[in-house]
Order: sequence, then C-alpha cells, then structure tokens
Amino acid sequence: MKFKPLTVLSALFLFIVLVLIILRLFFMENFVVRAGSMRETLKHGDYILSWRFVSLKDNCNRLFHIPLKRKDIVVLKVPGERDSLIKRIIGLPGETVEFREKSLFINGSHFVESYVNQDVHYNNKTFHIPEGKLLVLGDVRLTSRDSRDFGLLSIDDIKGKVFLIYFPFHRIRFL
Repeated sequence: MKFKPLTVLSALFLFIVLVLIILRLFFMENFVVRAGSMRETLKHGDYILSWRFVSLKDNCNRLFHIPLKRKDIVVLKVPGERDSLIKRIIGLPGETVEFREKSLFINGSHFVESYVNQDVHYNNKTFHIPEGKLLVLGDVRLTSRDSRDFGLLSIDDIKGKVFLIYFPFHRIRFL
C-alpha cells in the first residue's frame, strides 16, 4: 500500500497536536507572570509552562513525577491567599538557611546566587527546614514577598515546576 506524503504529514500533525493537548490537560499548566519578584529571570507578561507532578525525593518512584532541586523556579499557592506566586527554591528539607546582613548561608556554607543582581541587606534570621517543607525566595529580594514573610511551604503548596517561557516569542527558552 502506498501512502501519499500529504496524508502522512497530516496524520503526523494530528498525532502531535493530540499528544500536546493530552500533555497540557493532564501534566502541564500555563501561567502568565503578573509580578516582578522574579524579573531577573521572568519578565512581567511572560507566558510560562510548569510541570504539575513534582516530588521532594530524587528516587521518587511515582510515575511522571520529577524531583525538585535548589534553584528550581516553582509556581506556588500560599495558604489563605487567592493568587499563585512564582518563586525560586532555596532551602530543602533537613537544611538550615541563615540570612546574615548581606549574605545567605545554607548549612553554614556561603551560598552565591548569580541571578540576584541587587545589593541585599537581610535581617538576621535562621530557618530550620523540616521534612516536607521548602524555603522559597524571589530573585528581587528587596521587594519580594516570599518565605521570609509567609514562612516555609509544604510540598502540597507547590503547583508545578516552571520549565519553559513560551511567549513572547523572542524570549522562548527552557529554564
């Protein structure tokens, strides 16, 4: 049996569209960046995609789950608030995060962040992160509402891990 090239291309196109629709409906969620707390990485008006199924364990055996790591950008829901926020994971379960004047320390080691471009002066504060919790911060530390304000978040508060800026077209990139 001989297939026409146009028929094969049409079938391939429909298959790809069907796969993308299934991924979008069940595995991914899209958001529009509405605030500036991540403006060194994400600009106001960027359209982003996040993967819904995340875990705190590297060896998670749940199907389709990906582990969260330090520096991952996540979409989260702060309990008691209406809007979702976008922040960066800094502290993981079992760690101690300290803010000392102009520096951030994780488990006693100075933590350098290339994506923070302003001179930040922290209030001295220490977080001991228990199992199942995360510490998140915005990249614009001077104005960001983050774990310094609302505390540590549960893994259940994470709606997804951001992995793609897909619009505007000149900013398309994987994160």
